[in-house]
Amino acid sequence: MSINRNIEYYLSVNSDYAALDSIRQFIDHHAKAFGFKKNEASELALAADEACTNLIKHAYKFDKNKTIDISISSEQEQVFSIIIEDSAEPFDIADSPKVNINSYIKAMKPGGLGVHIIKAVIDVIHYKPASKKNGKNRLILKKYLSRK
Repeated sequence: MSINRNIEYYLSVNSDYAALDSIRQFIDHHAKAFGFKKNEASELALAADEACTNLIKHAYKFDKNKTIDISISSEQEQVFSIIIEDSAEPFDIADSPKVNINSYIKAMKPGGLGVHIIKAVIDVIHYKPASKKNGKNRLILKKYLSRK
């Protein structure tokens, strides 16, 4: 099987739930091409979906005129990086409190597990708020390709 390395692909979508399917397909396709198994690629697509869902709902407040830019890259042979850029108010998901799953299930609350899912799937999460150099916030999600 031929595996693509040092890849870089881009996708720009409007802040709309209708774009989530395109985002999932984009991530899933390129994760498989990178060498991830089907279930691992699906998990990566889910993590990106959750991050973008939070952007659409909480950061952009369903403003379909806003955009979400997604890029996929590999700076190292075994590292698959998903970079999600936005122009909303900065929010670092790494600062989100840890979810107590037992309490959450007992409360039967709908939604609210997106950050928990991202943290469970992704190996390294890095957030860079917008700066003069880069006018957009950047959420960098890194997953290592394991050789099991």
